[in-house]
Amino acid sequence: MKCFGLDFGDGLIAAPLAGVTDAAQRELCARYGADATVTEMVSAKGLVQRGEATEKLLRTISRTKPVGVQLFGADPFAMREAAGLPVLAPFDFVDLNMGCPVPKVTKTGAGSALMRTIDRAQTLVRVVREASGKPVTVKFRLGYEETSRNYLDFGSAMEAAGAAAVTLHARTRPQGYAGSADWSAIARLREKVSIPVVANGDVVDADSLAECRRVTGCELFMIGRAAMGRPWIFDELKGRAIPDVRAVIDEHYRLLSACYDERYAVLSMRHFLGRYLKGRPGAAKGRVRLNAAETVEEAREIVDRIFSAEED
Repeated sequence: MKCFGLDFGDGLIAAPLAGVTDAAQRELCARYGADATVTEMVSAKGLVQRGEATEKLLRTISRTKPVGVQLFGADPFAMREAAGLPVLAPFDFVDLNMGCPVPKVTKTGAGSALMRTIDRAQTLVRVVREASGKPVTVKFRLGYEETSRNYLDFGSAMEAAGAAAVTLHARTRPQGYAGSADWSAIARLREKVSIPVVANGDVVDADSLAECRRVTGCELFMIGRAAMGRPWIFDELKGRAIPDVRAVIDEHYRLLSACYDERYAVLSMRHFLGRYLKGRPGAAKGRVRLNAAETVEEAREIVDRIFSAEED
């Protein structure tokens, strides 16, 4: 489907997840069916200060499908300057994080804390849109508190400020990632605004996708945690065959090694392998050994032994 001038295919978007959706993970999701991807959240102030660690978050392998960059911050001046930097020029759209529940983000007034300051949130949409010249989307939650579910007013305000689309993670800030996503709230938001609404939360398989589509009426869906250690979920949701897991792990290693130094590659794979190997014989002991691995080759040998044991 077409959305603000971009082709989003079947409408399945790989969600931005801090510490997860690096260049390798996003590339795997795109290769295995994601119609668009978004970087993990990037600090506007970090970009302005030209921080090496911040700019590393922007690394992208291929751009055959729409790729968005997610910015976070609460300072309009920093957001404006960051949005106009040449390093963001290759991205197709800018997504503003107004839903992160983590205290170190919200205490600065950013993330979901922006739901308490709608005027400031609108200003951020306007300045980023003007500075970047790109479509701006906004990702937010039901509300900052359980008692202040202002997502309808907030969504309308984002539309009025010029947002091209909004994503609703249908949980409140205090919920974090616990409990169930309230898809009926997404449906109410879709009726409230005239811009596209992206449904986010609890789509984990074909049945949940179908039910989310039925309840919300949405055509765009953002999938995050379900793609961790399962980047092929997008193909799976489209009825395509699931790939060989061992081959995907090898591919993940290759992508990490091509983009990052060995230390980062090893630490990243430690994070993902627990999910890739979940339920496999010897996986528990293997994870202990993997957590002690110092090189990519050492980690690959441990994984090889786990899979070889299954074949014996």
